[in-house]
Amino acid sequence: MTVWAERPDVAATLRAGADELAGVLELSEIDVASVRVRQGLPKRKAETATSGRFLDRRT
Repeated sequence: MTVWAERPDVAATLRAGADELAGVLELSEIDVASVRVRQGLPKRKAETATSGRFLDRRT
């Protein structure tokens, strides 16, 4: 799973808690191999959402 954070301080906080986040996601039955934190904004390829960009916990 990749998490993007625009601000450096937020990215640092997320990196420090990445293992904890992965554990909580696993407890919520969300299979996560690893959590990667990227600083900045992802490049926009299209205005519409593509598969895998959102998490739907209901289905």
